[in-house]
Amino acid sequence: MDITPILDHLKEYAVLYALGAVCVIPTLVITRRWSVPLILYAVEIAIYLGLMHVGVGVITRVAAWFKDQSSMKRAFDIREAKAPGWATPWIEFWDIEQYHPEALLYVEIVVAVIIVFLVWRIRPLRVKRRQAPPSKKAEQYVRSKGAPMPGRGGNR
Repeated sequence: MDITPILDHLKEYAVLYALGAVCVIPTLVITRRWSVPLILYAVEIAIYLGLMHVGVGVITRVAAWFKDQSSMKRAFDIREAKAPGWATPWIEFWDIEQYHPEALLYVEIVVAVIIVFLVWRIRPLRVKRRQAPPSKKAEQYVRSKGAPMPGRGGNR
């Protein structure tokens, strides 16, 4: 894999990336209570979607191999036997032309929507809340000797 186009792009747009970092990093620091859980949530969904994409690719290739190897044309060693050519792109998943048959693209989209819904439903995004400091009245109540402890039926 040749990385020179990536390096050329980074050199060409270095100033814009630096300006973007100057704007984004302080915003992330200020809003870290909300932005860090959101970023981690997005990373978790991306991991699930990547695993799904690899799973669909493996199942597609195994099914294509099985269809090719179990056909009657292969059994009688006929030369015109052609593999079905089913495949999904491993890396360039955005390239619609590489999905054979085209229905695999729509299968992946439907499964991706189901995964995002299940992650949202089963493990919703939660932002940690800060606990309010105890009030002076509650602190005096706990420290006094004769007062009953909260949660108990009285003095013991």
